[in-house]
Amino acid sequence: ERKFKGYIHMQHYVCVSPYATMYNDICNLAYEKNVSLLILPFSPQGTIKDRGDHSFQSIREVNKMVFQKAPCSVAAFINRGDRDLIQLQLNLPNYDMYKVTVFFIGGPDDREALAFCRFFASHPFTTLTLIRLNSEESKVDKNSKDSYAIERTLMENESLVEFKEVDCKDGAETTEVLMAVKDEIDLAVVGMHHDSRCGPLFGLDGEWKEYSEFGVLADFLLSSDFNFSV
Repeated sequence: ERKFKGYIHMQHYVCVSPYATMYNDICNLAYEKNVSLLILPFSPQGTIKDRGDHSFQSIREVNKMVFQKAPCSVAAFINRGDRDLIQLQLNLPNYDMYKVTVFFIGGPDDREALAFCRFFASHPFTTLTLIRLNSEESKVDKNSKDSYAIERTLMENESLVEFKEVDCKDGAETTEVLMAVKDEIDLAVVGMHHDSRCGPLFGLDGEWKEYSEFGVLADFLLSSDFNFSV
C-alpha cells in the first residue's frame, strides 16, 4: 500500500457465518466495494495439501456458489507451497526470478486472465511467459479477439513477456507441452471456460474429472504430475 499509493488499499474484515450462506457475505462485500477481482482459496489454508481437511469440501461448495453469484471476476488460487515470497516482496537482489506462465487457448476467460497477468510482467523479479495452445481454428482466424488481445499484450510489454506458440491437435499433445515446461513454472494461470470440442482439450474432458468447479485445464494441472501453483 505504501509503494503503490492510490492504487492499493488494505482493509481487513472478520465475518462469521455458516458455510451454507458464506457466499452471500463474500458477494455482498464485493458488490459494496465495487470489486474487480475476487481471489478464493482452494482449501482452508489455501494449499492443495489440505484436501483431507474436514472443512475442505465445505470450502469447495462455498467457492462453487461464489463462481455462480459473484458480481465480478473470480479466481481460485491453488497453492502448492510457493517459495518464501517475502523475498520477492522486499525485492532482495539475490532472489531468483518468480516464473508466471499463462496457458492461452482462447475465449473471454483466457483474455481476462491475460489482462490480469500483464501486471506480473512489470515486477522486477517476475517473469511472464505466454504460451498459446493453437488449434486449427485459431491458426486460421488471425483477426479474432484472441489474436488481438495477444498482439496488444506483446506490443505494450514487448521486452517483458516471452511468447510461444504450440500447435496442439488434441489433449495428448497439450499434455506433452505441459509436461515439457512443468519444472520451469512457479505459477500457472488458466481460464476456466473453454469449448470442450476444441483441439487442445480433446480427450481431456472425461468422466475422471476430479474438481468439477474448475475448467478442464485447471483440473488437469491439479494432478500429482505437477508441483507448481495454479
